[in-house]
Amino acid sequence: MNWKIIRTEEEYQTALGRLDEVRLQKGDIHFDEAELLVMLIEKYEIETEPTFKNPDPIEVIKYKMEENELRNKDLVEIIGKK
Repeated sequence: MNWKIIRTEEEYQTALGRLDEVRLQKGDIHFDEAELLVMLIEKYEIETEPTFKNPDPIEVIKYKMEENELRNKDLVEIIGKK
């Protein structure tokens, strides 16, 4: 397949699917294709994912707490009481 710069979500999903297929195959030609796909996919993700420049530290803590299903009282052991 001839790959090009990924510009749409559809192209991105196609590349991800092909990468899954190629990972299961052996041989230099498949390794080269997988390496190219990884570079194209990463480029697309970097360009389309929101970036957080200088995030608010409190918001980062809240985000990580939510991600890890922590509550305020769970932090007492780490940072102490109010």
